[in-house]
Amino acid sequence: IEMEYLNSGTSKYMLRLLKKLKEVDNDGYDLKINWVYEEGDDDILERGEYYASILDLKIKFIEVE
Repeated sequence: IEMEYLNSGTSKYMLRLLKKLKEVDNDGYDLKINWVYEEGDDDILERGEYYASILDLKIKFIEVE
């Protein structure tokens, strides 16, 4: 998942998507999620960390320039 911008509408959609991915993960698949965000974009990083926390998902955070 590569995020450049996240508002309330896209945030709700992203949460729904991640919930679906969590269901897949719970079905026994080895799910790997990479959360790609721009260098210094703490808002996007923190949102991804929040999602990982509330959904108990393993997300790898990747900062790019």
